[in-house]
Amino acid sequence: FNDKQLIKLQETPDMIPEGETPLTVTLLTYDELVDVARPGDRVRITGIYKAAPVRVSPIHRTIKSLFRTYIDVIHFQKTAKGRLEVEDPGAQPDSEFFTKFSEGDALPIASKEEIEKFKQLASSPDIYDKLTRALAPSIWELDDIKKGILCQLFGGTSKKFSQSS
Repeated sequence: FNDKQLIKLQETPDMIPEGETPLTVTLLTYDELVDVARPGDRVRITGIYKAAPVRVSPIHRTIKSLFRTYIDVIHFQKTAKGRLEVEDPGAQPDSEFFTKFSEGDALPIASKEEIEKFKQLASSPDIYDKLTRALAPSIWELDDIKKGILCQLFGGTSKKFSQSS
């Protein structure tokens, strides 16, 4: 079994126009992210926006054409606006403000050997098949879907925008 928490995230009062109702978003947290954010905390969320169909009745299999949307939370960052406590990358591991990584951590630079290995791999004629086999190896016989995911990950076109003044 996993820990799971349903959180209702609401706009801050200072961001709402006068006389309007604050917008609410449902968040789902799992395992180590349960109870990280407390009521009243101002947070910045990183997550995956998802939609789930709504059933007419738990007994029937039919679903409505409406979908319930929510965010699967990957990371909370506590912000300092209006609060005395914020996330601290230097906090002790038993503190509620401890983070496993710092937002400013730089990625390690690839060595010349690694760059050469990447170039050699990229020039391989069967790179597409190698990547397809490497993506989710526990999932069998869905090569077309895996290739579509690879195209989304590595595909695209270069876009250049003119400077607007």
